Amino acid sequence: SSSSSSRTRWELWASSLVSASLVPAAYGLLALVAHAWLTKSLLSALVLVAVLWAVYGLCFYRKSLHAQKTSAPSFVAAHIALAFMTCVYMLLPVIDAWLSTAFIFQSLLLAFLFWRMMISDPGRANCISHKHFKIEDGRHKIQTSHIQDLPRIEYLEKDENDSRGKYCSQCNSFIIRFDHHCAAVKNCIGSKNHWLFLILLAAFALTEMLYLWCCIAYLRATEHQFLFNQDAPSFGDEGFWIIIWEVFCHHAWVLSIALFASMQFLWQVPFLIFHLYCVAVNLTTDEWVNWEKYSTFFIELPPELGHPFPRKQFVNPYD
Repeated sequence: SSSSSSRTRWELWASSLVSASLVPAAYGLLALVAHAWLTKSLLSALVLVAVLWAVYGLCFYRKSLHAQKTSAPSFVAAHIALAFMTCVYMLLPVIDAWLSTAFIFQSLLLAFLFWRMMISDPGRANCISHKHFKIEDGRHKIQTSHIQDLPRIEYLEKDENDSRGKYCSQCNSFIIRFDHHCAAVKNCIGSKNHWLFLILLAAFALTEMLYLWCCIAYLRATEHQFLFNQDAPSFGDEGFWIIIWEVFCHHAWVLSIALFASMQFLWQVPFLIFHLYCVAVNLTTDEWVNWEKYSTFFIELPPELGHPFPRKQFVNPYD
């Protein structure tokens, strides 16, 4: 058992290391591709692109076979660390001190919030096992007959059967007011850490916005500052994309991270708005997505003219 435990611990560290190393490896290969393009070494560029796709293809293949072989938190943490080091060693010397200071402070705050989210308690009922659950409409409820066996469940009154919770197979815990399981932090979002999750989302969006601002300031301080002049090439001009590609190749490392930050920002902001809306109407993500499975969230409408079959209509019992 001890050898099995040590092997599991070693596999965890190995998967974390591999996942984290993928991030600088990918950006490094992209920078080499850009350098090969600028030096007209097209064959080298094609070979490097093939290597990049092969590395990612192998990783996703291993992930599909063995989910434990990759670590999403390590992947995210590596991006935070890489953006921080890029700012310190490449952007800081040429951008305003206040902007670089703001980004560094925000990056450190984001790293702290990310770590805090990973170790936070989502509202686990740790003393509850499978025998204390019954499944009703797809949702797990605590059986009333077992309440007397659970003296540490202070949030559950003896006359209350529904905790708006759900059993998470990945966390192997019953989560009170279950929202969803977040693979990025390898933790559930529930009653005790949902507010922290919202702060973390906002921190990610703010950090990404600051990094993009730093990149703009960085480009303004280089020979490509003409992109921000009044006579800069516009979207419809001939050769616009060639100019953009050349600028990208000259600053591939910095702008690759900026491109990834932009894509993250584009989905994280709507995701944050969605969660704020759910908070406003007193719903969880699980209830919003799976409302048709829970009898408390719909009413059955009988067949009528134009609708020959029974229908379900959403109702919010908590609003």
